[in-house]
Amino acid sequence: MVGRTFNEAYAKSQAAAGNKLPTEGRIVISVNRKDRRTITPVVEKLQQLGFSLSATRGTARALFD
Repeated sequence: MVGRTFNEAYAKSQAAAGNKLPTEGRIVISVNRKDRRTITPVVEKLQQLGFSLSATRGTARALFD
C-alpha cells in the first residue's frame, strides 16, 4: 500500500496489519529535551482532534507553560 503522504501511508500500513488507530482518548507525551520545541505542532493537532493530553513534567513545562 502506498500513500501520498507519510500520514496516509502510515494509516494504511496499520490498517493492513489489522491495527485500528485511535480516534479518541488520552495520550501521554514524553519527549527528549532537545526535541520538545518540534513536537508542538503535533500536540496542537492532537488537541484539535479532541484527544486528552498528559505529559511528563519536563515535557509539560515546555508545552503548556
